[in-house]
Amino acid sequence: MKLNHLNLQVSNAPEMAAFFVEYFGFVVTLEKPDRSLIALAADGFDLVLQESGDAKPSYPKGFHLGFILDDLEKVQTSYARLKHAGADLSAEIVQSRRGAQFFLTTLDGITVEIGCHYATDGVVESQSRQ
Repeated sequence: MKLNHLNLQVSNAPEMAAFFVEYFGFVVTLEKPDRSLIALAADGFDLVLQESGDAKPSYPKGFHLGFILDDLEKVQTSYARLKHAGADLSAEIVQSRRGAQFFLTTLDGITVEIGCHYATDGVVESQSRQ
């Protein structure tokens, strides 16, 4: 079984779509005429952004999206780019025996994790899927 998509309830679908297009390389694949639902795709994954209507969307504590990059340099580059753009970054890049990561928060309070994994010998493990 393959995961098909993730649907996020958001307060402003066009604004959130622009965020994922700009900073995560997604492309828009579908939009309702009123733009209340926008589907995006990147690296074989579909993300659907659906406006929540009058209620501000809320997510449970600990809920987050995780993006994996190939190596520490790409994590550092992503961090620098997002910091320069004024993203709401939670802290600096944190490294452990498992890998390196940082978190940011979107306008609707959705936490996004960006990181890479290390091999057991401390060397960055490639995340490329062939």
